[in-house]
Amino acid sequence: MLQLYGSGRSRWVRPLWMLRELDVPFDEMVVDRDGGQLATPEFRALNPTGKIPVLIDDGKPIWESNAILLYLGDKYAERGLLPRAGSIERGVHDQWLFFLATEVEPPIWLLHKQRTRGEGGEEVARLAKHNFARAAEALTRRLADNPYLTGPTFSPADIVLGHLLTWQVMNELDVDPALVRYRTRLTSRRAFPKHLYR
Repeated sequence: MLQLYGSGRSRWVRPLWMLRELDVPFDEMVVDRDGGQLATPEFRALNPTGKIPVLIDDGKPIWESNAILLYLGDKYAERGLLPRAGSIERGVHDQWLFFLATEVEPPIWLLHKQRTRGEGGEEVARLAKHNFARAAEALTRRLADNPYLTGPTFSPADIVLGHLLTWQVMNELDVDPALVRYRTRLTSRRAFPKHLYR
């Protein structure tokens, strides 16, 4: 059986949500991040970076949340959550997934670290907000004519964006109302792990 290591509202939410959407059995392996478990030799054998999430399939680990989403989408291709490899629809999906990883998440993460860890200063926060606004404009335009990032159907790219839009620093960013409505629609899905957000 699949095992998914992680905890809290971290990037672990993404594969957790994906597995729930796919409706496949798996074991939740809750990790004590604050208790030093990520630094143990046992966990580092699963992921040498000492980070979550980690998916174990047939005894082999896969880490990095977006890589896990793509792996699961291909593994359970018959569920139709991820467009078929080699199709133009898959190309469009991956385009948005990589855009989220390179243009949307970094400014959000920078602002989070600045606010919670004191890394950087107000200039870092200003730049993060500026870069997020530029990326969010592209997302808002895309979602103006499409219910989901890849078009008419929900996909892993929506899981990533939905998760990003739940981060608390969103309260400090100028988020278009359309993105707020999109977030509400996604987090209302049956498979979204609402129990983590009570």
